[in-house]
Amino acid sequence: MFSRKKKFFVLSIALLCVSCLLFAGCGSNNSTNGNDTPPSNSSQTDNQNNAADRTDGTGGMNSSNMSTADQNSENDENTNPTDRSDSNSADGDMHQRAEKIADAVEREISQVKDSRVIISEHMAYVSVEIDKTADSTESMNLKDEISRVTKKTDSKIETVYVMEDADTFTRMKEIGDDIADGKPVSGFLEELENMFVRVTPTPQ
Repeated sequence: MFSRKKKFFVLSIALLCVSCLLFAGCGSNNSTNGNDTPPSNSSQTDNQNNAADRTDGTGGMNSSNMSTADQNSENDENTNPTDRSDSNSADGDMHQRAEKIADAVEREISQVKDSRVIISEHMAYVSVEIDKTADSTESMNLKDEISRVTKKTDSKIETVYVMEDADTFTRMKEIGDDIADGKPVSGFLEELENMFVRVTPTPQ
């Protein structure tokens, strides 16, 4: 038979064990709750991937994500300078040839006080200022002579249109100055056709 003290001691040990088991269970639950999977960072990862897609590794915009307008603009910037340079070079060459023809016309034809010439491909538009108004026969002879001098001076010229009225001469001076300042000859072709070809349909 256990004494009263021994029974109390055994009971105390049993209660202590039960308490330990209860505390151990709570600790296990807390540990499980503490190890719950953290919220997914997929959204952050997607944002990072999208940012990576927008860059090319050097911090610049990836060409695959550039808009068509941006790509076209970039292509224009790469190609247009060369095209404009070639066009300006061709216009500059034609301007020099035109000046050479004008000098020859003024030098070789005594009736001509001043002249303006514009070249387009194999055509030359020649406007002259003369000392006095010529009659029909003189005008025809003058135009023939101007055409002869023009083709002799520039062998590339096949067709010559000649005008001798004051209004055309004034406008030709303005167009010549614009071309000398860098404006393209192509921008004046329709006007030149109206002034020369439609008025004088038969070239010299």
